[in-house]
Amino acid sequence: MILVPGLTYDAARFRIGYGGAYYDSFMVQHPNALKIELFYPFQKVDCVPREPNDARLEEVIIPKV
Repeated sequence: MILVPGLTYDAARFRIGYGGAYYDSFMVQHPNALKIELFYPFQKVDCVPREPNDARLEEVIIPKV
C-alpha cells in the first residue's frame, strides 16, 4: 500500500501533489501496490490538469467532517 500525499484531487482520482513527480514515478515502479490518498471534501476540484507521467490513485478516502 502506498499512502500518497497531495493538495487536491478530482473524480477521476488524479491528484496534484507537491511537485517533482516523485510519487508518480514511485507508483509506476510498484504496480501491484494499492495507491490511496486521504483528502477532505473541500480539496475536490472538477478536473486536475494532467501530464503523461501522472499516476492515477486507486482509492480516495474522504473522512466525514
